[in-house]
Amino acid sequence: MPMITPSIIVVGFTILIYVLWVRQVRYNRARKHARLLVESRALDTQEMPLLIAQRIYDSLMHAEFPFWFWKGIELALFRTYAIPTISSQLAKTSRLVAPETLPRRYVETEVLFLEFALRKWGTVPWLQAMARTRAIHAGYRKSGAVREEDMLFTLAALATQPVTLVEQLEWRRLNEAELCAIGTLYRAMADAFDIDYSTYLAPYVDKKPSTGLVGLDFYYALHSWQMAYEARAMTYTPQNRVLCDAAICLLLWGVPGASLRQFVTTALTTIMDDSLREAMGFPPTPVWIAKMTASLLDARRWLLRYLCPPRPDALKIQRWKDLDPSSIRCAFASEKTVSSKEVDPLLEPGSNCDAGQPSNSRDQIKQTPSTRMVSYVAAPYFVKPTVWNRWLSPGTWWWWAMGRPTPGAEEIHEPDGYSIPALGPPLGRTTAAQKREEEALLAVGLSKGWQYL
Repeated sequence: MPMITPSIIVVGFTILIYVLWVRQVRYNRARKHARLLVESRALDTQEMPLLIAQRIYDSLMHAEFPFWFWKGIELALFRTYAIPTISSQLAKTSRLVAPETLPRRYVETEVLFLEFALRKWGTVPWLQAMARTRAIHAGYRKSGAVREEDMLFTLAALATQPVTLVEQLEWRRLNEAELCAIGTLYRAMADAFDIDYSTYLAPYVDKKPSTGLVGLDFYYALHSWQMAYEARAMTYTPQNRVLCDAAICLLLWGVPGASLRQFVTTALTTIMDDSLREAMGFPPTPVWIAKMTASLLDARRWLLRYLCPPRPDALKIQRWKDLDPSSIRCAFASEKTVSSKEVDPLLEPGSNCDAGQPSNSRDQIKQTPSTRMVSYVAAPYFVKPTVWNRWLSPGTWWWWAMGRPTPGAEEIHEPDGYSIPALGPPLGRTTAAQKREEEALLAVGLSKGWQYL
């Protein structure tokens, strides 16, 4: 029998202390989010402040669960391809299928989502991104080609799919404060997109007892409606598979060899539910691949929960960068003066829209602050080349070996940044359409009190 030496005791005690410390700090952010909800209820017993909801949502996406939460956003857009009324419209444009245009379309979608979901509510970039997204869909909605159910389903998938992946694959589940934040944010998005969600969600609101929190009730009702809608609408069509293959090809651009790409694609089907997998035309995942993938994911979850400290806020994932943050202005004309004492104490300094610089004229609203992307998936659109990301990083060398573009290699990638009104397909990309949607949003915002955020 081996002797237990003092060195072994010290090592064992050190490991125990480390595991206990990780266990303690691992849940700090969850406790912080719960505390924000408790403190915000002291101001309003039923409504979480919208900017608090954004703050929690950003924390979940870029600090707490930076991998699977973002993959949930990507899978949510992928999930919309399984609804024939959506896929039949999307398949009509080559921008979502052709390898030459798909990378830019992906980046533009990412930029618009980040701008209207995470940009401070009521600022000029938020207004422009929300208006541009509305303009893209306006013609389809008016003609009936895109139904309100399709708009609501897309919103529901974006809200719930990250939660589903986190609860299946991450080291902890989301708490009520975090679900309330998601519900609060997406309810405001539905208002901004002028989606009549109350008609569709009313039966599901009545079925479940109220939690006393508007955002949480909205999230549960939205999820219930989504599941019922998928049960009757999600089915296979050839257009589904065309869009599916193009999306997977884009996401696997960095994977070499047809055989390896096929293996990774098969492994990816393990994170799809049966309804989604069948609607995309995939056969059941081979048992050995499913078990191997599940074992790797379980090992990752165990390591994160017990051995890895949380990502510090200083190392949050950064997807974009404003070259001059002071140029971000409020889109609403300032109707009251906010003193330092009136600023919501739960919000970070400078987060109140009307505590910043108001845009009092149409010319100011037209101005788009210069913003660049920091990371990219397939092509470095809107990414500024640096010595690191063009010449020295391991990812750049791998991308170069694969024959893929790197930052600064081509001017077509617009390394100086993007202009929000110029993003997206040509449809609705006119000054008149942008102005019309901005003014409609300002009217909605005034009715909702967004000028006082």
